[in-house]
Amino acid sequence: MTERLSYRIYNPKSFFGWSEHALNAYDICFYAEQAATSPANIRFAKVVGHLLLLAPNADVREQVASCVQCKKLGTVYEVMQFLENCLIRPLQQNGGSCDSSYASTEQQDANVLTAALAPHSALIRDGYRCIVTGLLDYRVPVDICPKRECAIVTSHAHIIPTNVSIDFASYDAGTNEQLASIQTLLQCFGVDLSSPAVHSLSNIMTLQSDVRNAFSRLNFWLVATDVPHHYETRFAPYKKPPMLPPNVTFTSSNPDQLPLPSPELLSLHATCAQVAQLSGAAEYFEKVDKKMADDVFNVA
Repeated sequence: MTERLSYRIYNPKSFFGWSEHALNAYDICFYAEQAATSPANIRFAKVVGHLLLLAPNADVREQVASCVQCKKLGTVYEVMQFLENCLIRPLQQNGGSCDSSYASTEQQDANVLTAALAPHSALIRDGYRCIVTGLLDYRVPVDICPKRECAIVTSHAHIIPTNVSIDFASYDAGTNEQLASIQTLLQCFGVDLSSPAVHSLSNIMTLQSDVRNAFSRLNFWLVATDVPHHYETRFAPYKKPPMLPPNVTFTSSNPDQLPLPSPELLSLHATCAQVAQLSGAAEYFEKVDKKMADDVFNVA
């Protein structure tokens, strides 16, 4: 599914409405890919080029362009590597635990309580079903479904992994150009990565195990439509499994108390998943993770 960046003149419609600032940044990525002599630098250039192309709004595109053209952040390839490491890679590693050591004791207690209650609250909100396939969880109460012969095992999935907040919240972004730039970029997505926010229901979905794994590996993502909380399902690099419906609408059993997954967080995840697939980053991450697992197994 990987795609090289195309010369702008061959696809002018893709750049309609772009600012000169953003166009210049894309040209930097295009020529950086052409000039790169290592697979890593080629991938870095493609990551940022596709991020510019797939940006969900102009603010995101402009902030990415600013990162590319900010010499304070390092050389062009260093900036591109930074964006891959701090934006794409963390989302591919879903399921980390949240270390709240930087927080006060009161904050830690609140975070632990929120983290403990949120998965079950999400299960109730989602009607004891996988929010995508609609299959019932085995814990569904008898009064909701007396017969549970076809029940499955589901688990909660964080749209944005809990450990991502640690990468930024434990630092003083005001003294670090790179962290400040990535925080600004996330704000353009409308994303809050404070510790309580990552444990909120807006960042949690109930998913069956195989769907959760595909979502966390950036093989599966949800694309918003014009209808609120209605999404198209996308899957790569393989053919979409038959269990995944073409589209899905999220509903809550109690909208006032149990909010639905955040469209902004899903937009960030979808953007990063598509960029990872088109740039080859997802394939590279898989190889790195497999090698790490093999090394651990061989040592053991």
